[in-house]
Amino acid sequence: MKTIQNILICVAALALQPAVRGDDEAVVKSDSVKIGRAASGETILTIDEATQKRIGLAVANPSAADGLQEIQATGQVLDVSPLVDLLGEYRKAQINLESSRQELERARQLKQDDNISGRAAQEAEAAYELNRVAADTMASKIKFLWGGKIIEKIRPPPVALAAERSPDSFLQALSDSMILIRVDLPAGQRWGESAPAARIFSLAQKTGPVSAVFFDALPVVNSQTQQQGALFVIEPARASRLMPGESITARIVPSGELPVKGVIIPAEAIVRHDNQGWFFVQTGASEFTRRSVPLEQPSATGYFCADLAATNRIVVVGAQTLLSAELSEGDFNSGQRD
Repeated sequence: MKTIQNILICVAALALQPAVRGDDEAVVKSDSVKIGRAASGETILTIDEATQKRIGLAVANPSAADGLQEIQATGQVLDVSPLVDLLGEYRKAQINLESSRQELERARQLKQDDNISGRAAQEAEAAYELNRVAADTMASKIKFLWGGKIIEKIRPPPVALAAERSPDSFLQALSDSMILIRVDLPAGQRWGESAPAARIFSLAQKTGPVSAVFFDALPVVNSQTQQQGALFVIEPARASRLMPGESITARIVPSGELPVKGVIIPAEAIVRHDNQGWFFVQTGASEFTRRSVPLEQPSATGYFCADLAATNRIVVVGAQTLLSAELSEGDFNSGQRD
């Protein structure tokens, strides 16, 4: 009988103790937290002072910082083989045009000396015109699909056809090592004349961004998405993990953009939920609300946020507990720390 009584006493004692997670965070019980909604739609957690102390909640002011207002865009690592084929055809058209131009000059000289028939001279002129049209048509097609700067990179053929030709450096780099990325601005926005900087994030890997250099804006807007694209180039040594065809996201800083005021949210204050970063702001002595923070602008100690000032108070210890309490409407549930 005593054994049964002892067991009941132990069970009761355990029931009175606060439950603890594997990471030693105390459970927030439903009677300790009140869930409400602000006029803006934000969820407000009301936690009394005693409960704040019990769960070890700590708040602090974030550090002021300057950051750049970036534009988020989407894009894709391009398969350059169709472009290489087009440029190869354009290069052939250039060579044919130069050859027919020289043939035309010889035919005209021979015609002046009466050493060639009028028909032969006409055929030489027709061949030149046909090759000129072919080269111009190919150039227009490339400009329409890939922008005009590509055309400028293809070296014109040498005047002397007998001269030794070295491989075209741009074509060779494009075939061997150059990484081209198409980045599409949000619908309604357009690329300016100045070249912006961009940071490329691979969707396949959770690694740091890769810097990309602006190459050229594309002249045609996508008729379905109404987005204008641009080409960016990445150095091969820095883009070894990027593969043709994969989707990317890009953070773009327009040229001439002035820094904006904001704060650094410490990494320990951030929790992840629904593939986003979140932190909690103290809006009153006992009130807390969750805010999102972009994870694309990391610093040495955290992440830049332009929506707060250094006078705000944020939760630096216990954010995981608050997230779990919110998601479970007052009870501890789950979540992943950043």
